[in-house]
Amino acid sequence: MSRRLWDLSARLGAQWIMPHRAFPETDADLHPDSLPATFTRLVIDSREVTPGSLFFALPGERTDGHRFVATAFGKGACAAVVQQVPEEELPGPCLLVESTRSALWEAGRMIREDLERVRMVGITGSCGKTSTKEFAAAALGFLGKTTATRGNANNDLGLPLTLSRFDGDEQFGVLEMGMNAFGEIDALASVGTPEVGIVTSIFPAHLEGVGSLDGVRRAKGEMVAHVRKVWVVPDTEPTLIQLGRDRGLRVLTFGRTPEADFRVVSLDCGMEHSNLRLSCPAGEFNARIPVPGAHQAENALAALAAVYALGQPLEPAILGLEEAQLPGSRSRILRVFGITVFDDCYNASPGSLTAVFGWIDKVRTGPLHMVLGDMLELGDASPRLHREAGAEAAKLSPASVLYVGEHASAFAEGFGRPDHFTACGSPEDAADELLPHLAHGDWVLVKASHGVGLHRFVERLQELTSCACT
Repeated sequence: MSRRLWDLSARLGAQWIMPHRAFPETDADLHPDSLPATFTRLVIDSREVTPGSLFFALPGERTDGHRFVATAFGKGACAAVVQQVPEEELPGPCLLVESTRSALWEAGRMIREDLERVRMVGITGSCGKTSTKEFAAAALGFLGKTTATRGNANNDLGLPLTLSRFDGDEQFGVLEMGMNAFGEIDALASVGTPEVGIVTSIFPAHLEGVGSLDGVRRAKGEMVAHVRKVWVVPDTEPTLIQLGRDRGLRVLTFGRTPEADFRVVSLDCGMEHSNLRLSCPAGEFNARIPVPGAHQAENALAALAAVYALGQPLEPAILGLEEAQLPGSRSRILRVFGITVFDDCYNASPGSLTAVFGWIDKVRTGPLHMVLGDMLELGDASPRLHREAGAEAAKLSPASVLYVGEHASAFAEGFGRPDHFTACGSPEDAADELLPHLAHGDWVLVKASHGVGLHRFVERLQELTSCACT
């Protein structure tokens, strides 16, 4: 789908800068042959430029997008948005703005206005956002063309980039929205304007930015002001429920209590999937969830509640749900020469850690080794929450715990079994330490916030076991 570049340049109040000549003001009646008329998508990484892309040169801590303007044009960019005049000769037409980041945001807003007929679902929450997004996208994708956020591109950069991927002929869209501080969900939702808004869960997370669990509720609840019709929230969150009612929205709840609109009737958790029996206003249904865990069952309920909220049939949506695939290191089971590795190291919070502990305690069939790391962005509550996590881990009586991160001492204090605990300096050190103690039939749980880098532990473990067996 092509968007009009001239409209965007006028909206940004941009100044055209051309090779060998400059136009001090944008003039909608002036169409030099060298000026492009349309763009196809928004791009901030020159490696992802395709013909017709509009490249935004974003300054950053590690590098500056202005260094790659020529590269973007070489790959077919129709124009570039810059906030400083490049020193070298321009390889193509540029739009000069005060802030390329703000310009990207405004471009996303303009694109969203052109997608008015797409029925949007917005998703936020302390944990489970990406899983619920993938479930919803898979379920709705079985009913009509659907475009969704890729990976977890859920911030002020990811949202406009996601919107530019829409063709305009979608029936449904699914937008994931993340936050670290107050005001961020409000801003994202003001652009996304979802017909259906979902809050997946409320747990201690991002406490550095919002201070407390009530702060988490307030921050996630900012979405409600921009939801058009239906508010989908956990049955255990009366504050969120009331927010929706006060806004005049239809409220649907999900969870395990008898009062939940979408509730778990029964759940059989397997190693790689779970079988769910659910009850909802449309009746009772069976669903196969393609990833394990009771927490994932509730994420699936939230996704199906959104399908129902959009007035769509649940039977085919459930078939689509079964095809969902979670990106990255989320609820991923690997088998490495007789060892079962549960790789869930993309993110971690107290809530997600407890959920994973509960699942793995039910399904493991051999000795359990835990490779854990810090839960980030918990602010002043970090020591206490890591001590509590250590106490929860102790209940599973693991054969060993290897820990990577600054909160190793707090976790160890809660764990209380020093003979089974090792603090490691890096993910690679943890792999080197653990491998000699692993035996056929053992289980390894890998869980931490993404910034800890425990994906490197998994890579190192695979490398070491491969070398040991050759």
